[in-house]
Amino acid sequence: MNHGQRERLGAATGIAAVVVIVASFVFGPGEPPGYGDSAEQVAAFVEDNRSALQAVTGLTILAGVFLVWFLGSLSQALRRAEGSGPGRLAPVAFAGGILAFAFAGAGTALQAATVYHEGLDPLVVQALWDSGNILYVFSGGAGFAILIGASSVVALTAGGLPRWVGWFGAVLAVYTVVVAFLASFAEGGAFSPNNGALTLIAFLAFLVWLLAASIALVGRAGSGTGIEDGSRPAPTTGGGPA
Repeated sequence: MNHGQRERLGAATGIAAVVVIVASFVFGPGEPPGYGDSAEQVAAFVEDNRSALQAVTGLTILAGVFLVWFLGSLSQALRRAEGSGPGRLAPVAFAGGILAFAFAGAGTALQAATVYHEGLDPLVVQALWDSGNILYVFSGGAGFAILIGASSVVALTAGGLPRWVGWFGAVLAVYTVVVAFLASFAEGGAFSPNNGALTLIAFLAFLVWLLAASIALVGRAGSGTGIEDGSRPAPTTGGGPA
């Protein structure tokens, strides 16, 4: 496997992450309980969907492997686009992605803990479930927004990703922060962390961004060219021609 093939494989892990995340929705439980549901209703939901919740846990672990691998490829592409300067935004984007998965993984782990033992006190089950939902809010507002925002700034100022991905990401980053902030105060409705329409839109838009960024990096992997309107060459750090 040559260098170009390795780069394309690394870039394609973003696509794999999207596929696994979508699979977690397909094989996961139905509509989750809301904050207005009683502890007994939450406990009953967990008991009725034990196998599905275990499947989500396993798929989240697998998605995390692909996502972190993709973050390495994305960070490298952003660093190349930033050129020979400080290159601060590439590590910021990488850190945002790691932070997002850390919060999301912790949230999934808390909710997975509810299925480990039968007969848990319903209040304990509810507390673990709600804590997981709150961590998902942190994952979006303090993780994915940083990842997408930093990547978008580089895309719009230096390349590394197509400009349309940069504009889409810039809008999405702001939207995600606003929705996550308002979700901190919402116990139901469109901003609800676990079943709100606006939070779901933010998450689905992130999947679109991740898929677009991954496909773009696969297309440029090993080509030696940057991506800014599809034509700008990647900055070089060396001297003149050998």
